[in-house]
Amino acid sequence: MKKLLQFLGYCAVWLIYAAFGLLPIKTASDVMGWLWRIFAPLNIRHARANTHLAMAMPQLNPQERNVILRDMWENLGRVTAESFQLDRLRHRQNLLKISNPAIIERLRSSSKGAVLVAYHGGNWELTALPATQFGLNMMGVYQAVQNPYLNALVHRLRAPFWPAGLLTKGHATARALFAHVRKGGIIGMLADVREHKGVSVPFFGHMAPSNSFPAMVALKTGCPIYAVRVVRTAPLQFQLDMVEVEFPKSSDFDVDVLAATAAIHAQFETWIKEYPAQWMWAHRRWGREITPAAPHP
Repeated sequence: MKKLLQFLGYCAVWLIYAAFGLLPIKTASDVMGWLWRIFAPLNIRHARANTHLAMAMPQLNPQERNVILRDMWENLGRVTAESFQLDRLRHRQNLLKISNPAIIERLRSSSKGAVLVAYHGGNWELTALPATQFGLNMMGVYQAVQNPYLNALVHRLRAPFWPAGLLTKGHATARALFAHVRKGGIIGMLADVREHKGVSVPFFGHMAPSNSFPAMVALKTGCPIYAVRVVRTAPLQFQLDMVEVEFPKSSDFDVDVLAATAAIHAQFETWIKEYPAQWMWAHRRWGREITPAAPHP
């Protein structure tokens, strides 16, 4: 029965995928964005998103939050439609403007490897697009979808963006990622999700359980960490920004992991504040119980 329900769920998604695949990319993005803008605020997650936004940016009034959240739902709708057409997006000309190409060249020429961390903003699926455009030896990791039929579809759509392979989270994957960086390769992952096995760092003034794996890889291999974002500048135009994440280093590995993870999230916070409508406020980033961060000494 479980497999049957999973297959039926896959069939439903596949029908939507096939239907939107028949549309021009911009039309599909416009339609799905409009649908999400109208109907997504009726979902229970809208209240959670409003709570998170009010907590993170208390200077906003209810009307300002409402505008941001409706724009957020529209962007997520657009991402959904665009994700169904990743194979076409990958070959679209003038889709993505890279604001600092010098870093791309640095990644191409370096033998040290690198860790790239991104967050769910703009259309994050395009974060790895420079890998195929500029020949970067990049390996990715993602959270597998529980439905195996849907997971196969997701992997098939995303995998071409990652020349060195796209792996699902797990112990074997962690070893593969370490090995890839030690050989001079680049790894990329979304690092803004809740991770109770990691470390808690300040994020919008509240403690957030965060993924410490990017920091661990960088510290153990001596490679740099780069924060990456994709900003939607028009309905089907994007800009990719990259910046090296600087953080204090000491002789204490655990202290350095905490400092690097905190620095990553400080950069994410700065960027999200610039385009708050392009981040996923609805996911439970801080956990069910939200704890204020201690003030800096």
